[in-house]
Amino acid sequence: MKTTKQFFTYLTLVLLTAVTLFAQAPKKLNNIKEDHISNLVNGIKSNNDGLKRSAVYLAGKYGVVETSDALVERLNSEKNPQDRILIALALYRIGNQDAYEAIKELAKDDYNPKVRRISNAICDAFEVEYEKLIVNLN
Repeated sequence: MKTTKQFFTYLTLVLLTAVTLFAQAPKKLNNIKEDHISNLVNGIKSNNDGLKRSAVYLAGKYGVVETSDALVERLNSEKNPQDRILIALALYRIGNQDAYEAIKELAKDDYNPKVRRISNAICDAFEVEYEKLIVNLN
């Protein structure tokens, strides 16, 4: 039983990492209107779980940098471990330094071991992307 549970946990972690690393990046939206951004931020701050998850997902999918502060704020106050993981993935997709620092703190301090492991994997992916950027600049 314990071995099966560990296997599925590791399999999930590997799949999430693979999906995150090898997924095609969606187009960044350049012409997002201010009211659309405010709607996303309101959705992220919402108490409606479905609305909140959808807003977090869309902010990450389209790399809406303007939602980073709301996502970091929500990451620090979110009680549901699955939602913390979703927020961390969205922040990774957006990819700014504040997001990296927030996820690093989550990887260190979260009470849930699954959240810590996945956050740690996201931090590793951030570092790989940063190293690629440094190499490309040289």
